[in-house]
Amino acid sequence: MNRKVRLITLAFILAVAAPAHQAFAYYQLIDLGTLGGGWSGARSINNHGQIVGWAGGRATLFDPTGGGKNIDLGTLGGEFSGARSINNHGQIVGWAKDNLGHYYRPALFDPTGGGKNVDLGSLGGTDSSAFSINNLGQIMGWTTDSSGKNRATLFDPTGGGNNIDIVNTVIEKN
Repeated sequence: MNRKVRLITLAFILAVAAPAHQAFAYYQLIDLGTLGGGWSGARSINNHGQIVGWAGGRATLFDPTGGGKNIDLGTLGGEFSGARSINNHGQIVGWAKDNLGHYYRPALFDPTGGGKNVDLGSLGGTDSSAFSINNLGQIMGWTTDSSGKNRATLFDPTGGGNNIDIVNTVIEKN
């Protein structure tokens, strides 16, 4: 067999043997913009295409079309905040600075940007952050306890302070 016939045969075998599910995927890149500042970053997307993150140091619900209708989710009275997770119900969690100067406070953000954000509290310490919220509304993150140690935490979504130290609670029950 000459070289040309071998190459055509090989190409045919590869084309027939390649599974159909290995088709090329095409994506469109969309600039989500900012809140008027110079930078932004997306952190989470839910099954409805809602995207959260931060822009210019503020928690942001991004306009997924790139049309610029981004929503500043606010803070807990301080200057900075960041959204880390959004569930399929549009509930958004992250961290925010409060008016007492605590840099990291876990926050459940008002998705309208209306400022009805909830400080999820701590385990007696000053710094905390919420990292994830599932579709049941359960919020996970970390917080410092009264001795300053970081603890994995299941947060009370009402902000009522009934937070659970995951590690110590599990160890005590076993």
